[in-house]
Amino acid sequence: MKVLLIQTASIGDTILATAAAGSIKSLDPKAEVHFLCKDSTVQVLEDHPIINRIWVWEKSGSRKYYKLFRLIMELRKHKFDAAINFQRYLSTTLLLILLRADYKALFRSHFLSFFFRYSIKHVLSGRHEIDRNLELLRLIFPQASFALPVIAIKKPENFILSLPYITIFPGSLWETKKTPLEKWIELIGLLPEDMTVYIMGSKSEENLAELIVENVRRENVYNLCGKFSLREVAFIMKYAVMNYTNDSAPTHLATATGASVTTVFCSTVPDFGFYPISPKSYVVEVQEKLNCRPCGIHGKRQCPKKHFDCGKKIDVNQLLQNLPT
Repeated sequence: MKVLLIQTASIGDTILATAAAGSIKSLDPKAEVHFLCKDSTVQVLEDHPIINRIWVWEKSGSRKYYKLFRLIMELRKHKFDAAINFQRYLSTTLLLILLRADYKALFRSHFLSFFFRYSIKHVLSGRHEIDRNLELLRLIFPQASFALPVIAIKKPENFILSLPYITIFPGSLWETKKTPLEKWIELIGLLPEDMTVYIMGSKSEENLAELIVENVRRENVYNLCGKFSLREVAFIMKYAVMNYTNDSAPTHLATATGASVTTVFCSTVPDFGFYPISPKSYVVEVQEKLNCRPCGIHGKRQCPKKHFDCGKKIDVNQLLQNLPT
């Protein structure tokens, strides 16, 4: 059996889609699983223990649709038993149309979706994204079972972790998903003195992390943004006492590694289906009912109401209550 999985969205979406590979392998351990992602997320799939081949759409830079056309031509050299598209964009739907596969499935999101026999609507109804993906997969493989996402973690070289430690990921692509920095600063001030704090994220979040480091009054707080690969970050998360994240990709890294995680939801809500499901996973959100929350599926560049109460009214004590003593 030869199956192609398609997810060209963000790092978090790609991580969650790897669960489908596990579901297929549970049906047929000898299945040949291919995965199509974009160039900025390929690191999620490097040395993957379940996925047999990675296909990459180079979306960054110029001529991305020309690159997509060339990719389609390469894919058409292969005949798949099934192709499942977890991405809900027109570009990947066109790709799915042109693929050679016996069975094709996708989420019903625009007019081209209705040309496919196997399609369902993607509904933000409280179900986890992994469950939604599994429902789509079961249109073709009815016996597919639930599986967790997987990533091949990698131990950082020449770096010794200072135990015990926590990680904090203060960044997000969306401003209204970011917990206010003063909340992280307050949290660090309440931690036991022997607890090391690693501020983590991408290179673009280095300055954000530095603001936290500069405003805390303790020595063992380190800015590690951009210092490690995604798979090395996953290793560090796995052995942390707790990982603190916003509603963003590190939440799903924790799920993929079984790491302890506390996810803060500001403008978005857990009911969208992107909450953590690690064995030790917790959700923190504003306790007060806000009529403006959620203000959008992905968050906003700035608070539409100008007050950002969903972030500013987070109780830091909620962050502390699940921290092992």
